[in-house]
Amino acid sequence: MSDYFVVTFLDNSQQTNKVMEFDFRNKPFSISDVFLAPIEDFELLTKGQDVKRVYDLKLSLNEISFDFLPGDTIGILPRNDSVEVTKLLIRLNIESQAEETYTLKILSDSTKKNPKLPRHVPNCVVIKDIFTYYIDIRKPPKKLFLKALIRFTEDPQEVNQLEEICSPKGSKQYSELINGTAQTLLGLLNTFPSCYPPIEIILEHSMPLQPRYFSISSSPMMMELKGVCTGWLEELIKKSYAKLEKIPFYFRKPNTFRIPSDLSTPIIMVATGTGLAPFKSFLDHRLFSKENGDCNLGEAFLFYGCRYSGRDYLYSKEIEEYLHKGALTKLYTAFSREIGKCYVQDKINENGEEFVNNILKKRCVIYVCGNAKSMVKDVKNAVTNNLTKYGHLELLVAEEYLDRLCKENRFIVDSWT
Repeated sequence: MSDYFVVTFLDNSQQTNKVMEFDFRNKPFSISDVFLAPIEDFELLTKGQDVKRVYDLKLSLNEISFDFLPGDTIGILPRNDSVEVTKLLIRLNIESQAEETYTLKILSDSTKKNPKLPRHVPNCVVIKDIFTYYIDIRKPPKKLFLKALIRFTEDPQEVNQLEEICSPKGSKQYSELINGTAQTLLGLLNTFPSCYPPIEIILEHSMPLQPRYFSISSSPMMMELKGVCTGWLEELIKKSYAKLEKIPFYFRKPNTFRIPSDLSTPIIMVATGTGLAPFKSFLDHRLFSKENGDCNLGEAFLFYGCRYSGRDYLYSKEIEEYLHKGALTKLYTAFSREIGKCYVQDKINENGEEFVNNILKKRCVIYVCGNAKSMVKDVKNAVTNNLTKYGHLELLVAEEYLDRLCKENRFIVDSWT
């Protein structure tokens, strides 16, 4: 068991039906309650091999009242895969107790200083729900957890392996383990078949199941909520759509990545892959405003990159409609896996003089949405290089100018790693 708390299962007379409570779910930067919205529709936006599956998910807002703007994000509270949870319960020899309710109690003789129960674990809930909703069973194990497993491992060879991994010289072995067979809790336990830790050890070293963040890809004026979802949510989408389950989500605290309140402000949007989602909401908003009498729209330029023009070019039909109806002024596309592979920074370079003119003379606000380690860095380099070439600035001055644009919220980044 744990060194400072114990799990106690309640008998049948004590058990009650417990409804999942969102109070224990981790909700960083929340500015709203948790809403439950049914899925109205979904669409697979990509096709073929060599591309990630991307879905457009439409959630109903009929019973939800909350003000949001294009560029805002939501946090969806996911659940772990039911098949994987069942296998994990079997592996831990607690499948027979899966539907039983438990309580947590601090040990009276604990030697731990200021012992506290894990904040993300409810004190009284069905055991299966813990592994389904509350703890992250896909998180690579930390060395402290591996060290705790040693005393519950019977095979001497496995004990030696764990001890070596946990040693100061075991960094290479640890890296190989968490990047190999032990990327999940189930994978870890299967790597060491003689290891049977009690549930207390699992909970003590568990991490909370974190929300997944998605950009709102439509304007609130459209009276629906669309988000681009990746493959991990695919089963949930299909299951929820078939059974009309409701998706739990909350609105995140907004940052500066929002469409200008004055739609006459010219904008440049740079995106790769699913980074297009917030810009779709920008363009929806502009189109709705234009069709409802606001003709004073500033120019809008979109640089978009993906792998293939026919496989993962998201919202291609909608983008053509934005162009045709004037919500989008000009489009620049870059496809990195086709002949003459091209990236968004290449398109910026090809149109460098116009890009710099839009920054210096038209005072466009630039929005960049993509991978922080590659795309955002490359785009920033392209911008500074073109400011040097066409803006006739020294490189250091160009870099300082870009820094000033960031501080003035005229160069706004939304990125992921």
